[in-house]
Amino acid sequence: MSILNNIKFIYNKHRGIVAFFLLFIIVALFLLYMRDKGESWEILFNLTYKKIILLLIVSLLFKVILGYNFRVLIGFFKIRLSFKEWFGLSNLSVMTSYFLPIKGGMAVQAVYLKKVYKLRYTFFLNSVVTFYTLILFSNAIAGIVLSILVFGIGTFRGNSVLIFFISIAIASSLIFVITYYMPKARTRWRSLGNFFEGFKKFHKQPKRLLKVVFYGMMLMFAAMLRLWFAFWALGIEIEFIQVTMITLITSFSMFISITPGSLGIKEFFIIASGVALGIAPTHVAVAALLDRIVDILVTFILGAVFAYIFTRKGLSGLKDIPDSLAKYEN
Repeated sequence: MSILNNIKFIYNKHRGIVAFFLLFIIVALFLLYMRDKGESWEILFNLTYKKIILLLIVSLLFKVILGYNFRVLIGFFKIRLSFKEWFGLSNLSVMTSYFLPIKGGMAVQAVYLKKVYKLRYTFFLNSVVTFYTLILFSNAIAGIVLSILVFGIGTFRGNSVLIFFISIAIASSLIFVITYYMPKARTRWRSLGNFFEGFKKFHKQPKRLLKVVFYGMMLMFAAMLRLWFAFWALGIEIEFIQVTMITLITSFSMFISITPGSLGIKEFFIIASGVALGIAPTHVAVAALLDRIVDILVTFILGAVFAYIFTRKGLSGLKDIPDSLAKYEN
């Protein structure tokens, strides 16, 4: 069986059709917009081999931090993942998301942990909810500070962005409060009870929670750095504080994974936030495209390597995942 067939696992046909149809529309609209902007594509000639290598290194740094954060999260359940597992599964999951939209790639991690470490799916879901809640809260706090610095207070644009980040901060705080008190409440639904039960493990380890926040912030910094280098490599002048604001706003696109690998969704957030900051939309679009191409290149190289390692080198946890995923998705 080829690596591609092994990674595709079982593909939800209807969900895939919708996701790829949306992607087709997004790409078509992008090409229609950019077809008469030939001068904007000329900035691609500013790229050099050294700049591309630097972009690849920064993208690799992002992947390492993402994988290590996965290791820290799973550590809440007294599971110590090896390098092959935390780095390999993380990259394999991201690559699979291009075949299984709407967070389908996470199923790879969930099924592997279930088969190898007997970790409940509900506990894995606990780790995902905790991670995104902490990322939401920390990004929202940073966004509140930056929106005041960038836009000030009193303008319509500044107030709108500020209200957005404050709303996110409040919502993420409520999620954390609910997950703290709900495990103490009784429920007649066993699955719901098991789900909230898992959060006890997180609330009992505050130091590890702080680790998750720290590595989440490092992850955002790596994403900012990669996007800034994309602008720099194209010869586009942009302040780092602008890139920071764009990255913070774009980070919320992770919750709208309705296309393969969030293709088009993330780029829309980058372009919209860039335009709001006064950057030429065509320049932002080309920079976003370069950022995506570099990310895809690194993702598929690492994903293919670890797909081979897991399926051919004796890590049997992934060998039977196609069948297990069918049960997981049903």
